[in-house]
This record gives sequence, structure tokens and C-alpha cells, in this order.
Amino acid sequence: MLEKDILLKNVECVDYSHEGMGVVKHEGMAIFVPQLLMGEVADIVITKVAKRFAYGQIVKLVKVSSERAEVDTESLDESGVCQLQHMKYDEQLRFKELITVAALKKHMVEPPVVMPVIESPKEWHYRNKMQVPVRASGPEGTLVAGFFKEKSHDIVPFAGSTIHDETSSAMVEYFVEIANQMKISAYDSKRRTGNFRHLIVQHAEATGEYMLVFVTFGKERKTLVRLAEAMVQKFPQIKSVVENVNTAHNSKILGESRRAFFGEMYITDAINDGLQVRLYPESFYQVNHAQMEQLYQKARDLAEVKADDVVADFYSGIGTMSMLFAQNAKFVYGVEVAAQAVKSADLNAELNSIHNVEFIENNVDSQIEAWVESGLAVDVALIDPPRKGCSREFIENLVRLAPKRIVYISCHPDSFARDLNIFAELGYTSDTVFPFDMFPQTYHVETVVLMSRVDK
Repeated sequence: MLEKDILLKNVECVDYSHEGMGVVKHEGMAIFVPQLLMGEVADIVITKVAKRFAYGQIVKLVKVSSERAEVDTESLDESGVCQLQHMKYDEQLRFKELITVAALKKHMVEPPVVMPVIESPKEWHYRNKMQVPVRASGPEGTLVAGFFKEKSHDIVPFAGSTIHDETSSAMVEYFVEIANQMKISAYDSKRRTGNFRHLIVQHAEATGEYMLVFVTFGKERKTLVRLAEAMVQKFPQIKSVVENVNTAHNSKILGESRRAFFGEMYITDAINDGLQVRLYPESFYQVNHAQMEQLYQKARDLAEVKADDVVADFYSGIGTMSMLFAQNAKFVYGVEVAAQAVKSADLNAELNSIHNVEFIENNVDSQIEAWVESGLAVDVALIDPPRKGCSREFIENLVRLAPKRIVYISCHPDSFARDLNIFAELGYTSDTVFPFDMFPQTYHVETVVLMSRVDK
């Protein structure tokens, strides 16, 4: 019987978990071991035992896989930001294909074919947005910024990042230096004192513009203005510095109030075909610009939108996909629950002189129900939901709208497979799934599929 702290010698990794941990089998029980690769043999110590599974930790590698990569960034390793950085990139792609296939087989009797994962143009330094918590450290309350240590609220002080844009990393390091020189008070989550909570760096890759967001309690504004001036002087590519005020003592990063210390409230990026996109502090935007363009182009290719097609874009965000589809469609409706995102989408459409699109602020379940009742005719539907996927009620109502084609983009293989199975039960087939590696060095994978209605 397994117990904590037991040493198991010469155990072989036979599989991966959906989070990229190695799986070892012992007396019928699965043991999840971080940073262990398939085919490797190791001595491990048991760190936790549950009813049907356990966790272990590598003590010694006995047989090392040729797919093992060197890990050279201790801060990211300790924070758990890069769960797969111990895998060579080809193995990361294979892992992501495996978990996509496994999710589909779990939920579907006849799953679609999964294509090889489309690799990211960049394996490293691909992320265009960095959110770093800022906290007080030590008896003197020294300001530190970095990533939270895995499964804790302790900060691993920032020491560069291998997955974020390099200039963004330099900005974070300089921010810490100057903020301490100016004696800016950092948030102390235990005492609930201090002012500075988070620093956000957003990069618009196509234009080279940067935005800094200071998330604070709304104090020390004169000093923060001086900080903004110092950052812009050091990094002239910063075109916007915004203060966002969040006075709530919870895990939510952004508050409701904001003001610009420098420049406008936004920066401007460009995506497929030169489409301009304004990015505000609250904007949801794919973090891997080059891979985003490949994913969006695949979605357009699959949808085959024609000049007389009406398109419904659910979870439309700041309007990027709606505007791309509008270039070929008769009309596009975008549905998004976040008021600020809808406002941004309207501004983005105006910026690009796109007039055959309407953005609706509403919950997708409520909106689709209204459309079913009104009899709206939709030819193509685009779905890009959060990780939890779609509700069954939404799927059933979308089937009642009877679009000819549905393009589904997902960031979570399990909810994606579950929803595809429901669509299949209701008469929409899918032949091929295309996975995209949007997040190298992590276990996350993006997928896109075309579903077509089967006329009976």
C-alpha cells in the first residue's frame, strides 16, 4: 500500500496526464510525477496519496529520454509557469496531440481525425502580455514583482522570462528598480496595506507599441506620475501608461476605475490583412500574435464565408474575428457579455470602416434564445467560448438556428470534446480537428474544427 515518503525505485513513465505530468503505474494506482517524460525510468518519492491516485517527485533519473530539454530558468520552473519546459519542442507537440486525441476518445464513439499540432512560429518569447503581481517583502517592505510560486501566494522575484517578449521583461526589471528608488509602497496582502498591486505590460507586435498598466489602490498618484515619466524616458516605445484602481481585497486583478498618466487609454496592433485593433487595459487578446494569425486564418478557411452569408460570432470579445469574417460576409452579429469589450469592438469596427457588423451586449444563452424565437436566419456560426465550453441549452438552441456551418475554437480539449459529442448527437458532424500550439512550454492547446449539418 502506498504511503507518503515511500521511495519507489526504477519505475517507468508510461503516459502523460492532461497537465503534462508523467504517469507511473504501481499496484494498479496511477502516480503523477512532474517533469518525468514518457519512457524514462526514475527513482521517485511519494509526496501525496489520494484514494485512487498519488503524486510523486523525481529523486533520481535512471534512464533519461532523448526528448528531455535543459531547464535554465529557475524562476519560471519554481512558479510553474512553464510546465513543459523540460520537454523538447517536438515532444511538447506530440503531448498536445495525445491529450487532444484522448479527450475526443473519452467523449465520442466516433471521434474526428486529429491533425498534427500546428507549431508556434516562436517557441520562446512569444507572449505579448505580462501580468506580474507586486508585493511588499521583508521587514522594510521592499517592493518585489514576479510570479506567484506554484500553489501559493508567495512571489518568486522576477529574473527574466523565457516566454514573454524580451523588452517587456526589461521593463519589469527597470520598474522594480525605479519604484524602490521612489519608495513606492507595494501591496501587503496579509496586512492589507500599501498601494501598488500589479504591473501589466501589453505589447502590440505589429506596431511595436507598449502599454503599461499600474494596478493600485489609488494612492501616491504624484509619485506614480513620476514613475510613468521615468519608464517612458527609458523606453520610448511605451505609448500608454494607465492607472487602474482596484480597492477590493480579492484575487481579481483589474478594478472599474482608470486614468491615463501618459498617452491614450489604448495602444494599436494589427492582425490578418492589416486589420487594426485597439487594445485597452481590459481587452482580451490572444497572447501569441503570430500563432493567432494562423489560427484565425484557419477558422476563415474552414468557414468559407460567402458574400450572401449571415454570420453569428458568439463570445466575440473586442471584435477581431467578427471583423475578419465581415470582410467576406453579408452581415455579422457579435455577441459578448462584457460591456467594455463590446464598446471596444464598436470602436475597432469604426476604426476599420467596417459597417456590416453589429455587436450585442448580452449573455450568449439569452441572445441565442431570443434569435430562435425571432427566427433569425444564420448561415455560419463561430464559437470561441471560455475553458468551460458551452452549455447544453446553448448548443440545442444553436442547432435550432440551423446554421450550415459551425466553426468551434476551444482552449480546453475536454470541454471541446464533450461539446462536439453533443453537436454530433444533434446532427452536426466534424471530420478533422486542427490543434494549434498557442502556448509553447505549457500544457495548454488551442483547437479549431468545422462542423457541418447533416440533412436527414
